[in-house]
Amino acid sequence: MSQTDPATATDADAVGRPRFKPPNRTQVEFRACCWNDLLPDDHPAQIVWEHVQSLDLSPLYNRIKAIEGRPGQPPIDPRPGISDGSYR
Repeated sequence: MSQTDPATATDADAVGRPRFKPPNRTQVEFRACCWNDLLPDDHPAQIVWEHVQSLDLSPLYNRIKAIEGRPGQPPIDPRPGISDGSYR
């Protein structure tokens, strides 16, 4: 078994799953509020979020170069941006 130097690794060497920063919708921010509590359960934006959660985003995730077991800063999960753009 050979070791791949992370400095010279290519996309072909990537074998792990892509890493990303998932949104923490229960995170409390400086305003001391929970993201999920900002909108009622029946708000149309909640429906959009549920729909985006059900989408197959593997074409986007497959382009993420920060993968498990390798160095690199994980990007932000694309789902919040897709939700926001879909709701507008």
